Amino acid sequence: DKDYVCCILDGCNLHPEIGLTVLKERCLITVRDNKLMMHGLLRDMGRFLVRGTSRNNCERWSRLWDLDNVLEVFANYSGTD
Repeated sequence: DKDYVCCILDGCNLHPEIGLTVLKERCLITVRDNKLMMHGLLRDMGRFLVRGTSRNNCERWSRLWDLDNVLEVFANYSGTD
């Protein structure tokens, strides 16, 4: 939901309206029915960057999106860097 994202970004002083406008102008996101959409290849590229050089070590990733990875980090009490 665009409003939810704007609220979070605004809370971090990231100027959501300007940022989202720039992303739309650069065709990196679209907005349909107040939902933010991103192309799957762009999402995959972001995930590739997060994994960095620690492909098989999810404890070192700055973001977790797969339930199995989240459970592994919690089970090992390892946290992320």
